[in-house]
Amino acid sequence: LAQPACKDYGALTLFVRYHAFPKACFHIKRASFFPVPKVDSTFLSLEMREEPLLENEKEKEFFKIVRRAFCQRRKTLKNSLKGAVSPQRTEAFCGQRGLAATVRPEELSLEDFIALVNF
Repeated sequence: LAQPACKDYGALTLFVRYHAFPKACFHIKRASFFPVPKVDSTFLSLEMREEPLLENEKEKEFFKIVRRAFCQRRKTLKNSLKGAVSPQRTEAFCGQRGLAATVRPEELSLEDFIALVNF
């Protein structure tokens, strides 16, 4: 459920949102468990998408790019995708989307990553 630019936002967030529409149902306090964990929990509902957002080959590229981008999340998008996407392609994509050249992966939405694959 994390939003872009939040420290909890990452590849798992994008993988879940690619396949489903997540929704928080209710929160569970840590005291409800034994042994007591260090965090509270949230019960989620996942409504699965009926159709994939990308075709098969582009879907594979999407997951490859997302994994690569979040392996080094504090690097800029251009640097974290080196070897998977050319720096020129990344710069052109950022220019087209109105994103700063120094944008980091955690600042991009699901739609931004899909647009990058389709670029």
